[in-house]
Amino acid sequence: MEEKLNHYNLSVNYLNRALTLSTKDKNLDQKAKILLDLSMSYEKLLDLKKSYISILKHT
Repeated sequence: MEEKLNHYNLSVNYLNRALTLSTKDKNLDQKAKILLDLSMSYEKLLDLKKSYISILKHT
């Protein structure tokens, strides 16, 4: 949702929280989607290193 409003820094914050929760729940499908969204948010913030790391975790 925050991505649609171009609030990528907030999106990264929410997605990192969601990633923590999905890891605890061991929900792999949800974790993969979160990592992909996190990678795209970091890319929009021009943090390409974190974007690359997130996409690596996704695959």
